[in-house]
Amino acid sequence: MRNLFITFVVFSVATSLCAQTETNPFAKYGLKKVMMATFSKGEFEEFHKNKEIVEIGSVLYDTKTKEVIGYIDENIENDVTSATPAMSIDPHCESYPWISPYAYCANNPVRFIDPTGMDWYWTNYDDAKKRSLQYDPNITKDSKLGEGQKYAGVTYQVKDGDGKVIENYRKDGSILFANETTAYNRMWKQANEVNREQMAVIGDKNVLVLPEYLNDNTTSEVGKYGYSWKEGNITDKEGNTFSTLATIHTHQDDLKGEWGFIAPPGFDDQKYFPFATPNKPYFTMGYNGKIYGEIGNSSGRMNLSGIIPKGYNTINDLLKGAKFRLLIKSLK
Repeated sequence: MRNLFITFVVFSVATSLCAQTETNPFAKYGLKKVMMATFSKGEFEEFHKNKEIVEIGSVLYDTKTKEVIGYIDENIENDVTSATPAMSIDPHCESYPWISPYAYCANNPVRFIDPTGMDWYWTNYDDAKKRSLQYDPNITKDSKLGEGQKYAGVTYQVKDGDGKVIENYRKDGSILFANETTAYNRMWKQANEVNREQMAVIGDKNVLVLPEYLNDNTTSEVGKYGYSWKEGNITDKEGNTFSTLATIHTHQDDLKGEWGFIAPPGFDDQKYFPFATPNKPYFTMGYNGKIYGEIGNSSGRMNLSGIIPKGYNTINDLLKGAKFRLLIKSLK
């Protein structure tokens, strides 16, 4: 009985080894054990049994002869080491739903590189009057930029004569301005040039212009960038909280004509801000050049547009230096 049991064990092991050899087309290349990980959770089929010749990565495999018969790229040598996927999802994967969120460089690291994938660059660099810093989640220091464009960095800072940072272009696409007038000029110019809604948090000492590269022409969704509200104050995805006196966002001239040119806070604003920033004003920069505002909480809201004094109630006032922060504090 003992000899029979040993014989059975040896036969089982031998059968298993033969099965592995038969089903492992990579054995002759020195890979005795093949592990395949898929992050699509079965959404995408990795091995198509309905075809005689299938693609496994960059390899062409004959399911009948169980042989590797070629490669998708003729320049690929006999190296079947699998590409390493990212261990965490791309923070901007929602912008590219056709690519796995774990794919590094769109599954083509030979052609593309992505050390950060979220950098600042200059447009119209050679024209001091038109020069502008822009943020793109796909730009890196090795990206090929267009005419008049120049790479700036993962972050970028503007300092005054004393070395104090007055403009901080942050790695998430937001900009922290020490001068509120500069912030409002940036918002209004950007809104009308790229036709994306701009939004900023007005704080005690700074104005934080929030990321906007995923915005459309009528919406600013802070959650897309990892931001949230805590007790009426904005918090970024790294947990940094910015004291919030009020918010302001653009209702610029809509070039697509999709939303009827609503200058004051709209219905969506009225549903959102009284709960996100209760008892704190929320303002709009209207397409008609006027400033509108409301304040509210879960119990109701009040229109502030009629009490904003002259000298503060137009966009031109803000762009020319009106101290809007002082007005906000007086409204309390």
